[in-house]
Order: sequence, then structure tokens, then C-alpha cells
Amino acid sequence: MKVFTYWCQETRRIDRVAITSRAGSDISVDDAKQKLDQRFLYLAEMRRHADSLSDARRQQIKAFFAEGATAGDEYQRPICEEVVKVLDEHNVITRNRYGALVLNSEDHVFLDIDFSAPLPLPSIFSRFFLAIAYSGKASGDAATLRQKALDRVLLAARLSAFSHLRYRIYETKQGLRVVVGGAKIPPQSAYMDELCKAFAVDERYALLCHQQNCFRARLTPKPARLRLAYPAGVRFPYSAADAARMATWIQTYNERSAKYSVCRLVTELGGAQSSPILDIHDKLCKVDAALPLA
Repeated sequence: MKVFTYWCQETRRIDRVAITSRAGSDISVDDAKQKLDQRFLYLAEMRRHADSLSDARRQQIKAFFAEGATAGDEYQRPICEEVVKVLDEHNVITRNRYGALVLNSEDHVFLDIDFSAPLPLPSIFSRFFLAIAYSGKASGDAATLRQKALDRVLLAARLSAFSHLRYRIYETKQGLRVVVGGAKIPPQSAYMDELCKAFAVDERYALLCHQQNCFRARLTPKPARLRLAYPAGVRFPYSAADAARMATWIQTYNERSAKYSVCRLVTELGGAQSSPILDIHDKLCKVDAALPLA
């Protein structure tokens, strides 16, 4: 996981083509600016001399854009979001592209599952059970979708190759959030890929976890569900004017968010899970509050 404190973004023209790029640093804005200058030099070189670059030069440029990853490492896309709070060396809270707070974690496995996801069932018994349980029920009914998704996750947790793990299952507005314990699972591992398939994890979420080499869990409501539009044209890293607009917007967002929860705990399997990070997650998500989900 790569989360930088300082960012620099610019749009420059290379051979009459406008190209926007950005670079991050944990040292200073000036250091990020130097890295950005080098990025544009490499982009220009690749554009103008792509056919004549030596293999060694290509590897040098590739290593620079890989942000220091060594041979054999998976590429990690830096998380270009405002750092709100560093919890520890493996867990950071950021503000995402539409303004919600997000937990980025290297050591807490979060799975995002939509109610409508067609979960692969591990046995004939599972398929038979669900066919009987939901015979005659309206498949599009919200309560039925919720219960059916929960039953499928419970069956997968108990009967799949991952039945030895521990599961903390939450309900969200449109699906389930599952915290997986009992094993260290790297986000970019084949084991994680198989886990995602077994639980029909949202494909976009699984891809993002792989690209950023961490797990993500939204901690505050989606602004659209609060009928609050994100400031038009504002993107991180913020300009001075945009930072002022965001400060005003965040105040309104926090006021409206106070009336909603993000998820509520449904059940745990394989034993209880607890940690300071989960405590923070549950507190910010308002897991125990009797509030509507958003």
C-alpha cells in the first residue's frame, strides 16, 4: 500500500498533446514536484522514441513508474487521496473521490459483496437448500435479496475451502461487508483471488484491492444517499480555492452523515474478531446505532 502525504499535479503539452500527470511524496511538495518533472521527461521520451529505446532503458523507466517496486514485486498503484488520519503503519484513513472516509488496510481483510451477486455454491446440498428455502418468493424483493445473499455467504463460509477462517458479517445499504480473520491474506495473492471467487466479491472492488495492495472499507455514507452533491470540478490534490470549498462541503456532509450508519453487524462465524482497527471501523460506521443505512 502506497499512501503519500504530499502530491503535485499538472497538465503539460507533449508534442501538442495535453497530458495530465501527478506524483506523490512523503517528504515535501517540492520533492513531489521533482518526481513529477521526471515523470513528464520520461513520458516525452517514451512518446518520441518508443521504437528505439533499449531494454535496459525501458526497465529503468518502468522501475521509476513502479514507485520503487523491486523485481518480482507486483505493481502497486499509489492511493491518490487526502490522508485524514494514519492509524498505524498498516492502516490509513483517506477521503475518497466523492468525499467519504475510507479505511485502507494491509492487515484487515474486507470483502464487499452485492446483494445481487450470484455466489458460486460449493455443493449440491447448498443449491438444493436455497431452491427449497426461496421457492415461491419474489426474487426482486429487497428483504428476500438480503436474506438470500446472507444465506449464500453463510453457506460458503461453512462449506467452502475457506471454512476454517473466521468471519464477521455486516449488512450495508446494498450488500454485505465481510471481515475475514484467522489467516494472513495478502491482497495480491492467488489465495485472495480464490477467496473473492468463492464469495462473489464485487469485481471492481477486488481489482482495486489488487492494484493498491490493500483492502478498503467505506466508513461514512455516500454523499449521493444524503442528497448532497460533491463540489463540481474539485479533485485531489486540492488547489487553495478548492481546499476552501471542500472545508465548507465537509461541514455540511458531516452534519448530514450524523443521521446515518454505514453498516450493522449481522453475525460472526468461527469465533469473535477484535482489534483496535475494528473498533475504529465499528465506531465510525456507527455499527451499533439504530440509524438508516447509507
